[in-house]
Amino acid sequence: MCRYVHYGHDHFDREKFQEIKNEPYFCKPKGGLWASPVNAEYGWKDWCEAENFKDCTNEESFSFRLKDGAKVYHIRSMQNVKSMPLIETDIMTYYIPDFERMLADGWDAVELHLSECEQLYWALYGWDCDCILIMNKYIIE
Repeated sequence: MCRYVHYGHDHFDREKFQEIKNEPYFCKPKGGLWASPVNAEYGWKDWCEAENFKDCTNEESFSFRLKDGAKVYHIRSMQNVKSMPLIETDIMTYYIPDFERMLADGWDAVELHLSECEQLYWALYGWDCDCILIMNKYIIE
């Protein structure tokens, strides 16, 4: 089972978890919890180092697993993106997933495997690395 790491906090606090809300004209929602697989080919820590964005320290991080039965939508190809519920806009330069609908449909998380398909970088611009978006706080073990 995969372990994930979140940088920026030293533990997970369910009380501070913000519910998922779609962001108009943007392919990332507000809320949720972002993390990367511990063994990611190109995770958040790698991106931060490459872009000189911030230091990702072990002291300000925590790792976790997902509970058995967690429903994770895996994005490994453009077809996976096109199969998501999408928000229609008048400017379709990239895809805008409907995260609120995904959560309502029973999806607990969305995991992007960016290293497996370079096209995904432009299709989901702003998802800069191999990562997971936790939409349901109760799946974190």
